[in-house]
Amino acid sequence: TAYTGYYTPIKNQGSCGSCWAFSTCGSFEGAIKKSTGTTVDLSEQYLLSCNTSGYGCNGGWFVLNMFVSPGAVLESCSPYLGYKSTCKSSCAKPYKARSWGYVGSSSSVPSTAAIKQAIYNYGSVSAAVYADSYFQAYTTGTFSRCTNAQPNHAIVLVGWDDAKGAWRLKNSWGTGWGESGLMWIKY
Repeated sequence: TAYTGYYTPIKNQGSCGSCWAFSTCGSFEGAIKKSTGTTVDLSEQYLLSCNTSGYGCNGGWFVLNMFVSPGAVLESCSPYLGYKSTCKSSCAKPYKARSWGYVGSSSSVPSTAAIKQAIYNYGSVSAAVYADSYFQAYTTGTFSRCTNAQPNHAIVLVGWDDAKGAWRLKNSWGTGWGESGLMWIKY
C-alpha cells in the first residue's frame, strides 16, 4: 500500500542549521492540515529566536513544547531571516497543541508499522536522519544508502510506499533539492 499524509509547501532553511525548527513546524503544520483542512505557514524564526534551550543555526532538537505553551506563531508575523535574532514575542499565537509525544521513546528507532500509524493518525511526523554528501546529492528515485552514524538532520516523514519500501520525506532545502524538495528513502 501507499499513503500520503498531510504536509505543507517546501521551505528553505538556507545556510542556517535550523532544520530542527523546520521539522518542528512541518509536523505541526501537517497535524493542523489534517485536523482542520487548512494550510497554515508557521514561523520557524519564532522557534529559532525564542527557544530557551540555546538552539540556533548550529543545530537543535524538536521544540514541540513551544507549541503547547505559549503556542505557534504565523510566518507573516515573524518571517524567516536565516539567523538568530531578537525574540519577537508580541506575535499572536493562534495555534496551540494540546500535547505531543514520541513514536516509541526519545532514544529508540520505532518500528515501520508504528511510524506508519503515527503518520496516518497525525498527518506527518518529525524525524532525524544522517545527511551525508550522498543524501545532499539526491535527485530522484529511492535513496537506499545506509550509514551507521548519528543523526545530524531533522526532516518530516509525510507518507510511504510499500512497493518502494520507502518513506516520503519532506526536506527544508527548497524545491531545487531532490524531487521538488521531497525524497523517497528506504524504511
